[in-house]
Amino acid sequence: MKFLFNIPLPVMILAPMEDVTDSVFRNLIHLIGSGEGEPHIYFTEFISVKGILNRSKQSIQHIFLKPNELNRPLIAQIWGNIPEQFYRAIEILGGMGFWGIDINMGCPKNKIIKKGVCSALINNKSLAGEIILASKEACSKFNLPLSVKTRHGFSYPEVDDWLGFLLGFGIDMLTVYPRLAVNQSEGPVNFDIFYELVKLRNNISPSTLIIGNGDVLSLKDARYYVDKYLIDGIMFGRGIFKNLNLFKFSSKHFLDNNLNFRLNILKFHIKDFYTTWGFGKDFNKLKKYFKIYFTEKERQSKYFSNLINSKTYDELFENLNVIDMVGDFENNEL
Repeated sequence: MKFLFNIPLPVMILAPMEDVTDSVFRNLIHLIGSGEGEPHIYFTEFISVKGILNRSKQSIQHIFLKPNELNRPLIAQIWGNIPEQFYRAIEILGGMGFWGIDINMGCPKNKIIKKGVCSALINNKSLAGEIILASKEACSKFNLPLSVKTRHGFSYPEVDDWLGFLLGFGIDMLTVYPRLAVNQSEGPVNFDIFYELVKLRNNISPSTLIIGNGDVLSLKDARYYVDKYLIDGIMFGRGIFKNLNLFKFSSKHFLDNNLNFRLNILKFHIKDFYTTWGFGKDFNKLKKYFKIYFTEKERQSKYFSNLINSKTYDELFENLNVIDMVGDFENNEL
């Protein structure tokens, strides 16, 4: 039986995020939540099927796995627009031991849409269908669940025409970010579309899990949406940047931990990033994570500014050591 149907509901998922959910960050979330609450399912970053087949540097990094990482559910999210490439890429990913495959049909970036991939497929249902069929065939060789992550329309709502179309393929999970693709990340999400979507699911493909995604910032809010809309779970994206303890239901907010505790976690994060990637991944990509570890007032200090402006790993650790010595720098000179 596919693992998705053995996970207790509601299922809580860490979203695929480009330049965020690499093996280092997934490992961090696992260690923080281990024994207390972590995602039921992890996702990789977005992986190009063409890149997998061509063994591009970026794709190799995106499918890199840490030892023992496959002891917990990990789904590879892939994108492209050539069905045969999906089939061959899934053969590779299935052989590596990934727990499932997700097709990105939701990314709304203009440079992506121009390639006719991701959310552009909302306007090309024929090709989207061919991709799903090729992917289902490849997944069946490894008994892998197949899911799709998408929007509820491109420039106008298409719950019936688009989401109903996807359900017709009997996919195992459908994750919907209820903003139109043309709106990208702007404006409010419209979770009310799930009323209609759940009814469609019940009629067309009762076994398909329906997952909501978009601006959900706590497990408490997730439970509210699950209960109100009768969906099967929530996928968390940017909310993890607000609170590293996001998946711990009874835990305090991560920033409520003392500074020394947070610094130790940050040092582990940096060391793991360096040990894993060395100089093969841009050092500056680390800096997007720093705000997770400090309060708003701490981020206004000269110490945080020095940290952000570090040019090397050595300089970075020097600035961390200064913060360590200063201690509670909220109450020191800004």
